[in-house]
Order: sequence, then structure tokens, then C-alpha cells
Amino acid sequence: MGGSSGSKENPLKDPKNNPGTQWCDFSKNEILTAEKIIRATYANPERTRFHKTPFKGWEDTPCYYGGDADYFLQKLQTECPETLMAFNNSKIQLHDTSRLNEGVNKEQWLAEIKKSRWYGPFKWAVGEQMGNGEIYYFQSATDSGKFTGVNLAVLYKPKEMAFGYSSSTEKNIGKAHSF
Repeated sequence: MGGSSGSKENPLKDPKNNPGTQWCDFSKNEILTAEKIIRATYANPERTRFHKTPFKGWEDTPCYYGGDADYFLQKLQTECPETLMAFNNSKIQLHDTSRLNEGVNKEQWLAEIKKSRWYGPFKWAVGEQMGNGEIYYFQSATDSGKFTGVNLAVLYKPKEMAFGYSSSTEKNIGKAHSF
């Protein structure tokens, strides 16, 4: 009589059930593009699961509930075309550990990132208050809620992008790519 154990597993933890993995599957060593990251974020039905980022200096950065993938991509193409092209042409590989700081357990970091999805974006209000315009932050997080992985910051003024590496306790655990 094959009964059920009674516990319900979240079906979105299975990559086959999460539409975000169509754009970026963390279990594979994909070459990242801005489009993959942004579309994977907005395709993830749990993208707003985290209301704020846990990182020092960014604790009050709320999840941005507006816009959609097309809005962000069009804004990047219109306002930051050279930056967008530089990011995409850099061909960053998702599982590249060569830029992680000395002392970071690369095997553990890689094992964690393989269980991740994109979340956000988070909008950093302090950037606008300092005259830097809109700053959005796309962050990977594991299925257990750890912010271990990678992140993409998009600054519309001064038209920059940064791709960084994080652990569950630190925003920067590696040498970021800056564009």
C-alpha cells in the first residue's frame, strides 16, 4: 500500500520543477550572461523569498518587487550597453573557484553553489541617497537559505556592473569582476 511519510518536500527544490533553471542551472558549469542571471531570477517563483540581504552594510536592502526581466535587460541595453557587453564578453564560468580568497574551502563552496538559485533583485536605497542612482543586486542562495554563492550588482550611475563571490556570512570572499 505504498503510503506517504507525511512530510512534504518543496517541489521547487528539484531543478526540473523550477523554471529559473531553464536560464541558469547551478548544477552545471555554465558561462554566465546578464540575461541568464536576470531571467533566471525572475523565472524563479521563489525569487522574493528573502525580504532583505544578510550582509553587513546591506542589511536594510529590501527585495525589489517591481519590474520584470525584460525591464532590467532593456534598461541595461539602453543605459549601460558597453558595460553589458564587457560583462557578457568576459565569459565568467559559474563554477570557477580561481578568484576565491585563500582560505576559502573551494570544494565546500562549490558543493553549496550547486544547490543554489537566483533571488532578488534587491534595491540598495543608500546608493540613490549618495547620488549613485539605482543599484540592484541579484544574489544566489541555496535551497536551505544560505547566501553562499555568487552575486551581480548593477549600478546605473556610474554605469557599472560587479560580479562577486559570497559565503553565508560574508558578501565578498573572492576577487570580484568589475565592469
